[in-house]
Amino acid sequence: MAGDFMRSINLVILTPGFPTDERQTTTIPSLQLYAANLRFLYPEISIRIIPFHYPFLKKDYLWKGIPIHSQGGVRHRYLKPFLLIRILFLLKKLKKAKAVDIIHTFW
Repeated sequence: MAGDFMRSINLVILTPGFPTDERQTTTIPSLQLYAANLRFLYPEISIRIIPFHYPFLKKDYLWKGIPIHSQGGVRHRYLKPFLLIRILFLLKKLKKAKAVDIIHTFW
């Protein structure tokens, strides 16, 4: 019964930054450990990570089998509302494709 519940969980992690690849170990190491261990201990949970500012390019890639949706960030304060709007549209798109059960903010 618990296994059926875990299979249905779709987790989205929102964070200011995340590594660009698996070799980059100094970018928020605690989040890297958390995501890798969560993936290892509960492989049935669908995890997606949305970094806001780093990496500086807007791109999608895989990190240890976890989909990362980098938003590229902004360097000017007055553009931050547009970044937030872009992230909200991405969340809506992810929710439409596969229901989002948990949104975890990692600050």
